[in-house]
Amino acid sequence: MRTLFLVLLLFTLVGCASSGPTYQDAPKPEASASAIYIYRPDKFLLGAFDAQFTIDGNKTADLSGGSYTYFYVSEGCHHIHQFWSYYANFGKKTDLNLCTKAGENYYVRLNGLNVATWTLNPVEKANALSDISNCTYIPSVASASSKQNK
Repeated sequence: MRTLFLVLLLFTLVGCASSGPTYQDAPKPEASASAIYIYRPDKFLLGAFDAQFTIDGNKTADLSGGSYTYFYVSEGCHHIHQFWSYYANFGKKTDLNLCTKAGENYYVRLNGLNVATWTLNPVEKANALSDISNCTYIPSVASASSKQNK
């Protein structure tokens, strides 16, 4: 019985792991677009739940712990919103307004705090690459402003 329990526990834990390749640069955006990477470091806080994201009101990604995505947007200011799939009213709203320039890459990290709050923070490329290097890629659900999401 104990062996059966351990096997079931192992399958449960494996099922929670992110799948996909680890970090790789996105294809270069078109001349009029920017790439935005959103990532969620592998932390246990609400690790059993996907963090959902919208940009400019359009569903963009569902990220598990230790995963990232990227998408392309047109130059300008964009509204990024994060919420939890099973806890729509859990914690405070997490929003970020990010203004982009064509041809640039932007990195946004979801940070969890131990007081049931989360923040979305822009991150400098060097720090982001250190964090994101062990994250696995999850394709974005839909491109926010460009059809270039590959």
